[in-house]
Amino acid sequence: SVVCASSMPGLLWIGKERANRLAGPDLQFLAIGPLKAAAQPEALVEAGVTHVVNAGAFKYPRSPAVAYLDLPVVDDETEDLSAHFPGANAFLAAAAASAG
Repeated sequence: SVVCASSMPGLLWIGKERANRLAGPDLQFLAIGPLKAAAQPEALVEAGVTHVVNAGAFKYPRSPAVAYLDLPVVDDETEDLSAHFPGANAFLAAAAASAG
């Protein structure tokens, strides 16, 4: 999964992939979507996506207009995701501060 930051209002479609926006007034700029969405660099830019958090650090085509944070995690219930919270929070705070 990927987390995208976008300043565009409404549903967030990245190419043919839908990213689901988070609820809450301070979270509307965040959306969670599939890897297929993140792998479409031109569609990301067209959708107004400025930042992508890549959980799993998968390799895919990227846009120089989008900032990426790769989290080298494994999809396993024993994975300690909390070790990545400070970096991800700082990255997303920077996205929010840049209005996207």
